[in-house]
Amino acid sequence: MDPMAILSTVETCAAGALQKAGATARDLVGIGITNQRETTVVWDKRTGAPLYDAILWHDGRTSDVVQALRAELGGQDAVRGVTGLPISTYFSASKLRWLMENVAEVRDGLQAGTALVGTIDSWLVWNLTGGARGVGATTRHVTDVTNASRTLLMDLAAARWHDETIQALGLGAVRCPSLHLSLGLGLVLRLRLRLRLRLRLRLRLRRSRSRSRSRSRSLTLTLPLTLSLTLARCWARCPRSPPTRRCWGRWPTAAHCTARA
Repeated sequence: MDPMAILSTVETCAAGALQKAGATARDLVGIGITNQRETTVVWDKRTGAPLYDAILWHDGRTSDVVQALRAELGGQDAVRGVTGLPISTYFSASKLRWLMENVAEVRDGLQAGTALVGTIDSWLVWNLTGGARGVGATTRHVTDVTNASRTLLMDLAAARWHDETIQALGLGAVRCPSLHLSLGLGLVLRLRLRLRLRLRLRLRLRRSRSRSRSRSRSLTLTLPLTLSLTLARCWARCPRSPPTRRCWGRWPTAAHCTARA
């Protein structure tokens, strides 16, 4: 599958979503990427161009490579103790090995240090953070541990790339993306704090509205009755009958009544 088509689809969908929401990229706190975790891409970091089509997770062309690796390393479970996975066509390592053996541009790029590899999340993040124009500045060549766990190259216990396995699989020239959590701890804490403050503000606003409504209902019911009774008492003692209009403009009590003789 063409990696550029995948990127184009994501950019089109993102632009449409922002337009529909009336937002810009600056308004975003974060994005979520869901992808077929084993699908593998190799691209030139100088130009951003893919060096070959993405090899999808179910692609069976690597079966010969897998058989050779099993024979060389001692069976399909040779690296399961470290990676938790069998040597299989399913995972990214066999796809990278096939690309190195069958695509000259990939092999030469990896040996020269100009080629980058990654699963689809790495490919998308690399482009969305600047691509070739942002290399050395904003562009990030990263993946998260859940995607990395499906490459057959990560030590599950340590949550890091396992150099011995990478070398054993003949992928020493591969420069793997840096590993990160899907959400950094600092971001998680900031989001939790923001959510907590938002909930507190919403609860406080709800209480305030409830009190305001209760007070408004109370005033609506009691104020006319209070005024009526007070006016009745005041007018009953007023020497002018009926009282002057001046009584309507003041609180009708004995202390403030200007119509009293």
